[in-house]
Amino acid sequence: MTLYPSSMALMKRWVTSSRVWSKHKQAGLIGLASGGLPGKPRSRPMLVGCGVRHYNDKLCQDGSPMLLKNVISGLVCLVLGALLWWIAGDVPSFTATDELGGRFFPRLIAAMIMLASAGLIITGALGIEIAGGQVGGKKGQAQAPQVSKEDEEPVETAHVLGVPVGTARLISFVLVMLVYTLILDVIGYIPASLVTFAVMIWIAGEHRPVRVILGSVVITALLYTLFAIVFGMNVPEASLF
Repeated sequence: MTLYPSSMALMKRWVTSSRVWSKHKQAGLIGLASGGLPGKPRSRPMLVGCGVRHYNDKLCQDGSPMLLKNVISGLVCLVLGALLWWIAGDVPSFTATDELGGRFFPRLIAAMIMLASAGLIITGALGIEIAGGQVGGKKGQAQAPQVSKEDEEPVETAHVLGVPVGTARLISFVLVMLVYTLILDVIGYIPASLVTFAVMIWIAGEHRPVRVILGSVVITALLYTLFAIVFGMNVPEASLF
């Protein structure tokens, strides 16, 4: 069988792509096959490749890769969210007419954390990648990355204490909210919120002081308006002073 230059170039590109892909521990080349279209001896040869993605991840029953790091992170945050819900149960109502109760706000946050954790577990179990805030990849599909000069060298993922940055941030958010629930009754809603949201904005990656302070003030003011004015709740006051 005759191999045309275009076919040879495509084969070289596929092998290069597979090697680079393997360096990233995401795929390995299984085999290559080339040939023309049936019944058309003059057709240009085609090159067919088969690769496996996420060979180091556990596979679901339908063959799609399970993203274990997402599942594990989701389970950890789900447990922390449940712990936050349980701790919030000890927050008393501030007045006899406070229908929502002092535990409403922290439990609302706990519910949001558990909901986000459940979404992370489900997407991880279904093999749906979430990177950069966008869903990337489809269930059961493996697509080779576009090879470029930048892709020829392996790219190392940033870690914090051995944990990927995204996972570390998620866990940090949950831990900060746990601390926030504990200090609400001690220093009051406004100081606790200003400090907590400033820390969360910093964890999210914004390190410019003016923007951190401005964002913290705006979020605190919006939440105060929502709960104290719209819902008519008595926000926690400082018991330390």
